[in-house]
Amino acid sequence: MFDYIEKLRAKKPHEKQAIALTATFVLTGIIVLCWIATLPYQFSSFQAENTAGSSTSQSQDIVGSFGQMWAKAAGSYQDIKTGVQASWNQVK
Repeated sequence: MFDYIEKLRAKKPHEKQAIALTATFVLTGIIVLCWIATLPYQFSSFQAENTAGSSTSQSQDIVGSFGQMWAKAAGSYQDIKTGVQASWNQVK
């Protein structure tokens, strides 16, 4: 890891910016996916009243949303990996 950091320090400023931009997009994408996965729960809390039975179903909805999110993320992982590798190859 320290070797990688030293290699980054030795790169030209525009190369460092390209790496930082790629990392920023990846992290932002992960955050957006998590936010989208919780939208059904947020909207269902506006529609349903809080009762003991519905709180259990809401927690199941959250778990289901995260399960769906991870399934979609795993399906598009290869696309993300290919894009990051292409960006990385341009920086080299």
